[in-house]
Amino acid sequence: MLLLTTCNGGLGSEGSIVLEATLAELSELYDWPEVDGSPSNIWPDDRSWFVYTDWDLSGTRVSGSEELVASIVADQRLESISYP
Repeated sequence: MLLLTTCNGGLGSEGSIVLEATLAELSELYDWPEVDGSPSNIWPDDRSWFVYTDWDLSGTRVSGSEELVASIVADQRLESISYP
């Protein structure tokens, strides 16, 4: 199960909502009429990784184990930059 937050028409926490979904259900939230935009923070129950996407930035930040980050960097379909 994943937890995620998304902005619902406001700036900051006053417009945010927290949802729970499976990975398979995640793509459905992009067309969910009650939510403006895409989920901005996504993480699993065990908090082993974290995805952050800001609505007005051109990138997404992924935090997790060295193995997870290495697999993202090695994937030629993705453009990635490593932060220290």
